[in-house]
Amino acid sequence: MNDIKKTNLNLIKKLKYLFKKNNYLITLNKKKYFLNLLKNIKKNKKQKKINLLNIIFLKKKNYIPNKIKKTLNILLNIKKKIIKIKSIKIIFINGYLIYIPQKKYINKILNIYINKKLKQKKPFSFNKKINDFVHLNNSFINQIVDINIKKNKNIKLPIYIIIVNNYKTKNTINNYSINIKIKKNTKVSFIEHNLSFNKNFCYLNNNINISIQKKSSINYHRIINLNNKSFFFSNEKINLKAKSNFEKKIFMLKSNKININTHVNLKKKSFIKINSVSLIQKKNNFKYKIYLLHKQKKSKSYQQHKNIFLNKGKFIFNGLIKIHKKAKKSKSTIENNNLCINKNFNLTSYPKLKIYNKNSICNHKCTINKIEKKHILLLLMRGINKKQIKKILSLSFLNEIINNIKEKKIKNIINNIITKNIYL
Repeated sequence: MNDIKKTNLNLIKKLKYLFKKNNYLITLNKKKYFLNLLKNIKKNKKQKKINLLNIIFLKKKNYIPNKIKKTLNILLNIKKKIIKIKSIKIIFINGYLIYIPQKKYINKILNIYINKKLKQKKPFSFNKKINDFVHLNNSFINQIVDINIKKNKNIKLPIYIIIVNNYKTKNTINNYSINIKIKKNTKVSFIEHNLSFNKNFCYLNNNINISIQKKSSINYHRIINLNNKSFFFSNEKINLKAKSNFEKKIFMLKSNKININTHVNLKKKSFIKINSVSLIQKKNNFKYKIYLLHKQKKSKSYQQHKNIFLNKGKFIFNGLIKIHKKAKKSKSTIENNNLCINKNFNLTSYPKLKIYNKNSICNHKCTINKIEKKHILLLLMRGINKKQIKKILSLSFLNEIINNIKEKKIKNIINNIITKNIYL
């Protein structure tokens, strides 16, 4: 206990030093979150959580580029790692917005602006308890970016949000938040691409708030393709109003640690579909928590989460569906399917249901499979190597989710990224 107290005191000293020196813009909102963070650290008796927080304390400052002089050079350097697709591009570098799309898109389709006061609603995390990483993000945040999409629009080009880390720096700490507001009768598709410029350490902590108004449909693709030394933490809040559709696909491909908390509110006749793919290798540690609330009647939700254990790794899935008393005739399902290529792996899965209305249908499933010798022998007879066989079977396991992507170009690009990241 004395060792834990000492680590707590050292951590608080480091936090106070960073908050005063490196945090160049301090507001009342930041101070509130910072004081709550210190209270949680004093009360905290588990040493594991404290060690996670120690990771972020690096004295080096992030590289902040000039918008006018250096945007063209940055775009030329990033081109090799970006997905080649016609899109409306929004670029973040080391946690700062530096590239906004052309004038023909702004004011006609969408509006983008930076919230200088750094005020936002209290973010929601799992089980109604604000996470320490949420307090960290809101106390050390430098930018809040608002993306507002206008009503009665059918946007054919996808909005491509590029988040580049470790640009011209060895180690980076990025704290930012994005608020996306979509008005009535709109159809949009998003691609959020998280990538690292080099193989050095990267700490990424973000808050994403998405609010969707009536009769609008959205496709959201999230790709996390960092390096083996990176840490990715995110808290998401999604609000769906009446008769709105939202389809989300998350691809957790490469990172040392990933921790995602999502909270979803569903209203009358709204529908959400969440698919996730995770490739766990080289002693990775992934956590994915979902809290899905059916507030009103005739709301539907479908979740399918597929994980492949390529090497020694750990994955924790915690999914909770809650159906309110007023949510009559609502339907929801959770599926968690796992394929184990390596014998040494650590999996914990908690699909949960809380139903307060009898006139509703809910299902939950969890499966764990291995590659059988029969399948390997059949393919060996046709002259295919063992490594190629495992790659073919793992891709066929993920085909259900990849084939559900409606746009052909995005489907082919994501399929190519997944094949590159499967190391056996």
